[in-house]
Amino acid sequence: MRGAHGRPGSRATTGRAATNRRRRLPAAVAATVAGECEVLPGLEPFVVGELERVLGGRARVDSGAERGAVRFAYSGSLGALLRLRTPVAAYLVARFQGRRPSALLGDERLFAQVETVRGLHPAGAFGSFRLSVPGRESSAVRRLVEELRRRTGLDYDPEDGELLLRIRRAADGWETPPSRRPWWS
Repeated sequence: MRGAHGRPGSRATTGRAATNRRRRLPAAVAATVAGECEVLPGLEPFVVGELERVLGGRARVDSGAERGAVRFAYSGSLGALLRLRTPVAAYLVARFQGRRPSALLGDERLFAQVETVRGLHPAGAFGSFRLSVPGRESSAVRRLVEELRRRTGLDYDPEDGELLLRIRRAADGWETPPSRRPWWS
């Protein structure tokens, strides 16, 4: 999953290759989304330049991100994010209120976000997912895993899952940037 920066295969419209076509994105792609690029430390200025060059005025880089990350707000087609090459990975970011990861179960945004990322890739590109989350063995996380399996039809592979969902604590709850590592391969 890591390091491959090539584009997916043929975009033919007939025959077997037709199954490799990208899914249509939800209509709401024009809304502003929060994003984060995972970056090798020291390459942050290059990623900022690439965001400005590739996404133009549709991306606004946020100041104050931690080392190894570039945060931004973006309004435009999410498919354009697939043209980024310098970041290790790119994530969509959403914040959720709540003390435990189980708070995510009652919020449809997490599941919509997962489907948005899946929609950027050919059908069947993901056969499994994995979580990077505090309390990975807790009952709340086990319930979240089961709900993700049920809703997505993907297998849970905690070590080698193809779709990575990073869930981390935020000041007022949780933050979830799901992504393939890297999501443009």
